[in-house]
Amino acid sequence: MSSEATRQCGNATGSQSAVCFAKLPRLKTSTQNAQTDATGPLELAAIARRVCWWEPASNTLENTPVFLCRIMALGTWDDTCIALEHYGRNAFREALQNAPPGLFDPRSWHYWHHRLEVLPVPPLPQRVIPT
Repeated sequence: MSSEATRQCGNATGSQSAVCFAKLPRLKTSTQNAQTDATGPLELAAIARRVCWWEPASNTLENTPVFLCRIMALGTWDDTCIALEHYGRNAFREALQNAPPGLFDPRSWHYWHHRLEVLPVPPLPQRVIPT
């Protein structure tokens, strides 16, 4: 095993899992409090700085649903695993169902609806321009 942490977000059958595990070398892991110990405010702030670089991380983290949508649209696989560990699958579902217009591209919109089993996939949210 390498000295780096290995993150897995799937199971042996190849299907995706909402629970992500981090294997750390020479550390004993406990299933109790694994969710709260695995992710902390520093990791979430780092993700917030990457997916919403134009504003302070504290502002980004205040609006959790939009933050989760930005992770789904712009985040890396590791970002997604960390956020799923911290917020849980239901928070992702709720954020997706109330996504603001203009944030998702069609590919990520369809991917996340299938991944979170929010089917059928609705059309992308549209901006309304008043006349």
